[in-house]
Amino acid sequence: MEERKQDETINRPEGERAIDAPYLTIDLPSYIDKIKNERKWKERDHNAITVFKDEQLTIVLVAMHPKAEIRTLRPEHLWTAQVLTGSIQLTINEKKSTLQKGQLAVAHAGQHYNLQAIEESLVLLTVAGEENAVDGV
Repeated sequence: MEERKQDETINRPEGERAIDAPYLTIDLPSYIDKIKNERKWKERDHNAITVFKDEQLTIVLVAMHPKAEIRTLRPEHLWTAQVLTGSIQLTINEKKSTLQKGQLAVAHAGQHYNLQAIEESLVLLTVAGEENAVDGV
């Protein structure tokens, strides 16, 4: 397996960050600093960065301002949401619960979800499955 890197994007013109390799360590604090210092964080209700992606798994770090929302458009895969800081309201198929720092939610495919930040929050969103996609971030 070869290392795979993220190409440059409009928000991250420097590009060339590893997102897949036989072995990869992910420095979450540096990614948190990065997304919270980007223009998108100042102008929008959330900012996110993919920290790992292959054919079976995608991991996205999401910074959310209060009331920011992330919804699924295609709940085709198993997913998790781990709150790193802050708190969010999780709605799955119209059932609501609050997740605090350190809590993790897991749901199987077919479960429509909505995450809404109660306060400024950081969430690690993981989606598993072939051709996985993270919607709305």
